[in-house]
Amino acid sequence: MSKRSRPRSRSNCLVSLYHKDNAAYSALCSWLMSNPLPLGDTVSDGTSFYGTSGTLSYLASLQEGCTSEHAAHAELHTIASYTASPEMLGGRVKSLHPRVFGSILAREGRADDLADVAAHDLTPFDLVIVDLYPFEAAVASGKNLDECIELIDIGGIALLRAAAKNGINDRVLVVGSPATATTVLQALRTGKPVPQEVRRAAALDAFRITCAYDGAIAGWLAGTDTDLIRHATTSPLTLRYGENPHQDAVFHGQLSKQLTQLQGKALSFNNLVDVDAALGLLDDLSAINPNKPAFVIVKHTNACGAAFGENLADAYTRALAGDPVSAFGGILVCNRQVDTTTATLLVDLFFDILVAPSFSDDATARIAAKSAKRTVCRRADGAPPLHSARRVKTALGGILVQDDDRALLTTSPAPD
Repeated sequence: MSKRSRPRSRSNCLVSLYHKDNAAYSALCSWLMSNPLPLGDTVSDGTSFYGTSGTLSYLASLQEGCTSEHAAHAELHTIASYTASPEMLGGRVKSLHPRVFGSILAREGRADDLADVAAHDLTPFDLVIVDLYPFEAAVASGKNLDECIELIDIGGIALLRAAAKNGINDRVLVVGSPATATTVLQALRTGKPVPQEVRRAAALDAFRITCAYDGAIAGWLAGTDTDLIRHATTSPLTLRYGENPHQDAVFHGQLSKQLTQLQGKALSFNNLVDVDAALGLLDDLSAINPNKPAFVIVKHTNACGAAFGENLADAYTRALAGDPVSAFGGILVCNRQVDTTTATLLVDLFFDILVAPSFSDDATARIAAKSAKRTVCRRADGAPPLHSARRVKTALGGILVQDDDRALLTTSPAPD
């Protein structure tokens, strides 16, 4: 979607979606169906959609629900009709065709490319929307070998890479995730061409997706954990600061699967390191006796106190007694809902972060009233275990990776 005007008035979108019920994709496709797409100095007077048979059926249902004049002029084309090549091998080959990739990779302003476009009667695509097969979900759900193999996306990965490659120079806009779909839709609703920074971010997102996707497949085949690859390719969360206030820091991963922040300042590098240590110790206690309330207090990754109790207030009192001086400004975590009694006790301590599975309404009000600036987080329901298969550190310009230490204490000698 270049800032330069185009000689044609129609806009052309290639759409290939697996999750056709995703709200972000549906919102974007509905908008594209109902509104003209800004193309530089011109505005399209109609949109042509290209997709596989399944996606075209989905787009047809969206078109039926649109009442705008623009939607009435939308055209739906199967990729098979555009390429004059049918889908084959049980759907394994749908979009892998020179006409499709020529329509994505054709460069604007290149005489040789424009000659090829004319010679092969190509329709350059302005927008490419791709949602990949859910390979990781298939593995996680325990599908068998053949089922997992069939959910290794080939055409979708190729489409994303091609569109992202030509998206770097702004010729094609690529959408490879619900988050990017939402961002692009917000930009389109302004009625102006999508800004360069949005297009470049969309291309970056697409390459991150393909990198993580291939990493997951490689990890599955090798029988190793792929979190390191996946996290390194996600869009990072900017933290308040690093280990020291003058250091910038980001978090790669899915923090929302662990924590939901309810109040307080944005999290810092040190906060996350301490919370990880505290929750790791709490999980160990809960594994020993899941039926007992447990409380842990940590400061600079060192335990100030950790205890079981007859109730949560009792567990907190016992944990605080471990080292009440060092607990000042510490991290508090527990494995039960924070009730009124516990909240009344802990607000008398200056703490940095409090993490619990839930909070009673009265406890929430008491904490907000006396500790409004303190960070309070709710641990996500069903949060995945913090003890990953690998622990990672940087050293000497490289990366050290080792198994997580899950062994029980023993008197056996260490290996040579």
